Amino acid sequence: MSTELDTVLEGLSPLKRKFEDGTNITAGTPFREEPGTRVLPWYIPAKAKAARQWEHNITKLRSRFERLIDEFCPVECVLLQWRIPMVQSALPKLPVMSQCSQLIWAGPGVSREPAKLLGSDWKLLEGVFAINSVQGKPILGPDGKAVAYRFGLHRYHSVYAAADETRPFPIPQLAELLHEGGDLLYQLPPAIATSVWRLWPSGFSQRLCPSQGLWLDMLFELSWQCPRGSPSYTERQARVDNFSAGLLGSGLFPRLPDFLACGPKQAIPNEQGYPATFYSKLSDVARASVAAIDEIIERAAVAGSSADANPPSNPTQAEARSTANAPQREHVFISYSHKDTKFLDQLLTHLKPLERAGKLTKWSDKQVAPGSEWFSEIQESLDRTKVAVLLVTPNFLASDFIHEHELGPLLRQASTGGVQILWIPVRACSYEETALKDYQALSSPDKPLAQMKAERDAAWVKICKEIKKATTA
Repeated sequence: MSTELDTVLEGLSPLKRKFEDGTNITAGTPFREEPGTRVLPWYIPAKAKAARQWEHNITKLRSRFERLIDEFCPVECVLLQWRIPMVQSALPKLPVMSQCSQLIWAGPGVSREPAKLLGSDWKLLEGVFAINSVQGKPILGPDGKAVAYRFGLHRYHSVYAAADETRPFPIPQLAELLHEGGDLLYQLPPAIATSVWRLWPSGFSQRLCPSQGLWLDMLFELSWQCPRGSPSYTERQARVDNFSAGLLGSGLFPRLPDFLACGPKQAIPNEQGYPATFYSKLSDVARASVAAIDEIIERAAVAGSSADANPPSNPTQAEARSTANAPQREHVFISYSHKDTKFLDQLLTHLKPLERAGKLTKWSDKQVAPGSEWFSEIQESLDRTKVAVLLVTPNFLASDFIHEHELGPLLRQASTGGVQILWIPVRACSYEETALKDYQALSSPDKPLAQMKAERDAAWVKICKEIKKATTA
């Protein structure tokens, strides 16, 4: 006898049901994937091993993508994804390059194999509808019922530029950056890797996807995570000839709106709402790469902050120390936003001769070792700070963590003469609305460092001389 729920489900067309992503089983159904072979080496985001210098390396890559934006013409990337199995007659056509565009790079992205789905007892589950094989025949079990199935997928990327551009094409610079970026993705900490590849919890083969394709896949994965209306968001569309439609859902297999998926004449080939193929496009790969790296660094900063061992809610308590055991103040504490690491690297480079000569001891959060107590190390360095150097940008002023746990304590210590504050106008921002307006900047706020080019090194040299004076005073 059917349960009340079964009766309700029987009265609904498959399109009205919610499915587990990329399957023909109802959402919430417990299932296991049919055991299959994996092409090794296999990458599982949750088991990733972070490289010690991963953040430094990916920040350097960001700077190189920025130079690509300045020196070369923009390039587009089109991702084509088709599901497996799929009727041979519905095989996708690769994007056609118009006469006014030139192909820069093309190749496969990540992929996964299809699998039958099993219940907790390892027996085949029954699907709500039958999935067709490559030959177009329904995949049925021995009892003639639809087999529960999880789609596989293939991806293919095409990167191209407009042929009438006056600026040069980024060849071979872009291919090199895509390759290095793909390799760097394997260096991410597990928490960050899991958030980037959230649609791939069981992982993927490292051998089947070239590094260039992996980086491009990452750009699309992050863009699909952005809310609609975000500058980084890109839509997924199904297309037939000159007709296209935006797809719904946030999984690996978005679905057609019901009114397009059903009817006697389907405008777009699909199986119960799952289109045979979909496209997605990034209008500027270099800009998308910079935005993606910023997002990764920001997620790392949030993850690092959340991993702290319960930072004190009362800043006064956090600063309270025994005067008898007060450590010697010797550090140059550098406070900055992780989105501005490019400028931190420039400052550290110019400070290196002074540090090597023993003129100062600099500290930034780059010196926090993986696995350390992030918050406690910052507090310990603040206790030893003699001079605080602030790299001030809109990102710096907008950071709640900096405001509460770095800038706030530093300003309070400065008011009692314990710390000297030196701030550097890196990018134009509303510093006049903060307490920084009462402190002397190391360079003119009317011309922030980000607006300088040839004269920037000279500005850094002058800044470092002022830092040296403060540490020897």
